[in-house]
Amino acid sequence: MCIGSSAVATSSLSITVAGASVEPVSVVRDLGVYIDSELGAATHVSRTVSRCFAALQQLRHLRRYVTNDCFRSLVVSLVHSRLDYGNFVFVGLPVYLQRRLQAILNAAARLVFGLRRYDHVTDALAILHWLRVPERVNFKLALMAYRVPNGMAPSYLNQLVLSPCSCSSRHTVCQQSAVARFRLQPLRSETLCQMTFSLLHLFLPPVDF
Repeated sequence: MCIGSSAVATSSLSITVAGASVEPVSVVRDLGVYIDSELGAATHVSRTVSRCFAALQQLRHLRRYVTNDCFRSLVVSLVHSRLDYGNFVFVGLPVYLQRRLQAILNAAARLVFGLRRYDHVTDALAILHWLRVPERVNFKLALMAYRVPNGMAPSYLNQLVLSPCSCSSRHTVCQQSAVARFRLQPLRSETLCQMTFSLLHLFLPPVDF
């Protein structure tokens, strides 16, 4: 995978694998997450927004045929699942991209309650107990930050964090239990690694002196 400017990624560079020529592309898809040549999330956001609004358009035709509780469950299953999948890439997302994702939740809330396009949705989101996009990302990171030191995360994540040792300071425990065995270069102003470790400090048990 070539990382750099779009000019480099779409250049005439090619490799041969098993007699077949492999040409470079500007965007790749890995486990449902779209990654561009600059490691940005704009492409993934665009694809997510498109898929979620397509699902909302289909659900609009079913609104009159199902009960409110059933329709709310359909929205969560078909829209929220797409919005939350791979949302780790939304850490440090620019505000204009966050607004595009938030528009999905706003449209879904309006559809559930039958609101008009320009009606406010703050109360609707509160009644539905739906977190906004930045809060959903923080919740996912906080949940993972809790699971990793408690051995409830997948094994490939548990192996990246050293087990805590007995120390006399909570600050020392936090540092030693959150020592990753590799170092990531920051891709945005607030990286996934930095935010996760800051949230990890909140879930460490206090140490009695």
